[in-house]
Amino acid sequence: MSTITFTIEFDKQSNLIADPTSQSVTQKNTTIRYVLGSNTQNKFRFTGYSSNDSKEQLGKASISSDGQTMDVLNKNTESETIQITVNCSDSQTEGGHSVPTEVRNIPPN
Repeated sequence: MSTITFTIEFDKQSNLIADPTSQSVTQKNTTIRYVLGSNTQNKFRFTGYSSNDSKEQLGKASISSDGQTMDVLNKNTESETIQITVNCSDSQTEGGHSVPTEVRNIPPN
């Protein structure tokens, strides 16, 4: 099983972004891993995700006990581009944040 990773962190303008913003998945049953970057000062926690996954390729989110990592299983049996919005909460302001990412499913032959 393979894994792709997105890091959620602040950019130079203090916007919360994903790095990279888009990735391709070429293997079946790939884990999409979201991690909070070192510059988020541990004040954020993942709370889940939403997506436009019309072909039911994504599983439920598995969030680590400290909220710093979130894994989502991607079956990758159907070609599609999935927009995934990662949701996290800010423990200092109690506000919510959403970060857009994109996964291009390219199933193996």
